[in-house]
Amino acid sequence: MSGLVTDALALLDHLAGQDLDEAAEHAVGLLALIAGQDVESADDSDSTDGRWRIARRTAPDRIISTVDAEARHIHKTQQQRDDGYKAHLAVEPETGLFTAVALRSGAGAAYHEAAVAPGLLAHERGQLHILADAAYATAELRAATGELAFPYCYRPAGQPATLARLIAAAGLRRPVKESFQAGKDLFGLDESQARLHEALLRHLVLIMAALAVCAVTAAAARHGTDTQTGHPTHPDQAPPADPA
Repeated sequence: MSGLVTDALALLDHLAGQDLDEAAEHAVGLLALIAGQDVESADDSDSTDGRWRIARRTAPDRIISTVDAEARHIHKTQQQRDDGYKAHLAVEPETGLFTAVALRSGAGAAYHEAAVAPGLLAHERGQLHILADAAYATAELRAATGELAFPYCYRPAGQPATLARLIAAAGLRRPVKESFQAGKDLFGLDESQARLHEALLRHLVLIMAALAVCAVTAAAARHGTDTQTGHPTHPDQAPPADPA
């Protein structure tokens, strides 16, 4: 390893100050980052003798691919890890339509959900009621309940947190989750074979278009029939019979 790092540093020193085209400049910059991001001087080294070791830490904003230099490590939890990009999707809860998509690097404050969300909602008009994912509860509570998620409901200032408001917010959550699940199970939302940014984004947009066609078709079918079943009136009520 020390030999590889030493050779890389020697090449960088040789190319310093030379007139390079854009592609070569990018390659040299990438080499400089990769050569230094995962190594540090050996314990008994004076940093000038060319002896290196694997660094006992992860470099901030670490580059993980020379083919796709914008891809990053993604850590949803300590156990759930991935590499690449994070997709941010906006869903209209009443119809289940995906209204916006953003594909961003998997790490960094600039790509956090709170930083990406304004762009997803920039085209919306009027007052918005936004439902978004919250983190799981405390580690102790999660350990006691397994993978149970706790959704949070934030009430607007001046409006009481009545049971009716909480139920309405919880009810809007379900079609959003169903849209994500249908996109994954039926349309391959999370099963793209592509790995590069542009190809992944193309895959997401095509899935959104297919989901939109299905949502519009389902809405037209609902409005074209008068056989919709009414709401249940008590907990023990049997489900409606299948249509003939």
